[in-house]
Amino acid sequence: MEHRIKIRNVYEIPLPDGTNAYGRLYKEYTLAIYSTRAYSYNELPNTEEYQCFIGVYKDLLTDGKWKVVGKRAFVNEEDAWSPPQCVVLLMVKVHYIIKV
Repeated sequence: MEHRIKIRNVYEIPLPDGTNAYGRLYKEYTLAIYSTRAYSYNELPNTEEYQCFIGVYKDLLTDGKWKVVGKRAFVNEEDAWSPPQCVVLLMVKVHYIIKV
């Protein structure tokens, strides 16, 4: 079942050990993953302490596997942007020697 995607939604992400990770949606499909793992949303602290920020595809947020379990408002519009991020690609030059 597809639902409407809204900034500030908190998603519950089931983990293999039976606990859940929780992520708060920022602009441009960025999910802030909370540092706390819990069995239910009610166990999640009211603090906004994140382990990381990840970009996600829209289908992950709409396919129903990750449920919207809450909403946490941003202080203002500017706070809805995640911190600056970049991807670093490390290129390593490797030489192979073949002995016959």
